[in-house]
Amino acid sequence: MIYFAAILASPSSQSPVDFRQLMTDIKTTLDQLMMLQHSREADIKSLEESYQTSLQEMNRVRKKINAALDELEMATFMHLGEAVTSLKEKLKTELEKCTDMYETAESFRNAVCDIGDKKNELIFLAHKKWLDKKRQLNSFLKQKRSQAYACSVSFQGSIDIERYLSTLSCLGKVLYEKQSDSDHALTVIDKKECIVNCGDDTNVRCGITGICCISDGQIIITDWNNKNVKLVDRQYKIISQYDVSSYVFDVCRTAPFEVAVTVEDNKNTHEVQFISVHEGTLVIQRKFKVQHACIGIAHHHGELYVTSRDALYKYSSSGERLSKLYEDTSTYGAVFKCAVNQTGEIIYVTSYSRCALLAIDKDGTVLSIFIDPELAQPWNDYVTAHGHVLVCGRNSNTVIQVDSRARRKISTLLRHIDGVHLPLSVGFTKETGSLIVGQWDNNKLLICTTN
Repeated sequence: MIYFAAILASPSSQSPVDFRQLMTDIKTTLDQLMMLQHSREADIKSLEESYQTSLQEMNRVRKKINAALDELEMATFMHLGEAVTSLKEKLKTELEKCTDMYETAESFRNAVCDIGDKKNELIFLAHKKWLDKKRQLNSFLKQKRSQAYACSVSFQGSIDIERYLSTLSCLGKVLYEKQSDSDHALTVIDKKECIVNCGDDTNVRCGITGICCISDGQIIITDWNNKNVKLVDRQYKIISQYDVSSYVFDVCRTAPFEVAVTVEDNKNTHEVQFISVHEGTLVIQRKFKVQHACIGIAHHHGELYVTSRDALYKYSSSGERLSKLYEDTSTYGAVFKCAVNQTGEIIYVTSYSRCALLAIDKDGTVLSIFIDPELAQPWNDYVTAHGHVLVCGRNSNTVIQVDSRARRKISTLLRHIDGVHLPLSVGFTKETGSLIVGQWDNNKLLICTTN
């Protein structure tokens, strides 16, 4: 401060500079520094969240290893039991044979004792029979003495497992992810379709209104037609489903393995429900009601942004209404769905009726309004982990990437010719770099590989 004061106080022979221009220049630099500061704060928060996510993933890997070891232990236990049972049966059989032979010899001895030594003729006959019997017994004894029977078992651990474990330094790799340029243009290089309806669905055609990626690379989708929430694994197979009493409009991630969904029936039900993933199963945790339509939802640092078709509200995670940030009652659906960037500085709002994407700051001020001929009736938007802003146009059958300020189109990623028909939702998985599109009255997700 003394340095700058000295400079300002020192006389200058240069021509005077316009005061307003100077102040504007200083303010611009301060704003840029402030944005960088907020970005770094968001980076620290993201780092902390990624650490917790990594701990959970490490725990998942450990549980998977433990489960595999448990299976090996059970298989070994069964094999050991089968070996003991088999050997015991063989030894029991031999014991029975020995017992029969012994009882035969003992009976013969008792019969000889009953004859006594005074009946020479009977003794002679008994001796003759004994010689035959003795040859049989000696043959049996000779045979059995030459046979070796296992009468004990032991366990020897697999040296291969121990040797392999000794070569490992840790359970996996620690990967470092750099924050990419949010305005870097994505490019679709390949695409495929994956079926996401299942046997329990009442409607064979889905209406995928929301897509959310959780920490392990799995995704959660909301199906408006079937009134349910679905958990989709990395191979895009349905592994769990949770039925909701009414229509589900949107979904956002609130924790590494927890999401919030909006439930709305256009009558009496206006709810936010929190659903978690526990051992591959969707489980309802809690919910709260709101006093307006509950359509779009986004989350940032414990706060929820909820749209009602004509307003944008901010709530705490416990359901306390904090503020009404923005309102537009001019047309139905003027404030439809929303997404928020990593720093929480910008909320992107789709205006279905105005065919526009709005960028609104956290105080509710409209920063920009994006309109494009290829964006007709935008239904949903999404901000990727790297800050890319995506929006889908329902009636234009398009998915568009816009810049982080929602002032210009970067590229049109998908059109009707690419297989997009009435898109209702868009998502993105950072693990595979896949763009995911959900559509109306369609039982398939469109999966697009990007670079």
